[in-house]
Amino acid sequence: MKTPANFEYDLWVSEDGKCMVRIKRTGETCEVSRETMRLLRCEEKRLRRSQTGVPVSGCHEDEKKALLSLDYVSVEDAEEMSPAWLEDHTSIENDVEVQILEREFRASLTLVQREIYVSCILNGLSYKEFAARKGVTYQSVQQAILLIRKKAKKFFK
Repeated sequence: MKTPANFEYDLWVSEDGKCMVRIKRTGETCEVSRETMRLLRCEEKRLRRSQTGVPVSGCHEDEKKALLSLDYVSVEDAEEMSPAWLEDHTSIENDVEVQILEREFRASLTLVQREIYVSCILNGLSYKEFAARKGVTYQSVQQAILLIRKKAKKFFK
């Protein structure tokens, strides 16, 4: 990775794990402690971030912010700056349409089928638990589920 031009040091870790620093101006190389290396890396990252950001209106000319900033979108007369990352890619219309269809489907079910549909299919209650709560056989719940699935197949076709 290349260091920013106005950062005064080249930083690297040698193969034997030593933290090394080269002063760009003089070419002098020396070993530094891990703590010093961390501090220099943090400064290098801060400098790189400030250079790769975008200009923000109302700030100093050389001050820049991260690309995904709301300030980025609010810069006036900046045609090359697009707020595309703010767009919601979900479709509310599709969600509403599905809700309406599902409501109509429920209305087409009998009372028993609707109760099984809500309990077992929507809420995840097991067939055995539902049968035990209602005092019916497991097989009758299974048959009702099959009928619900057949209706759903025809309804949502």
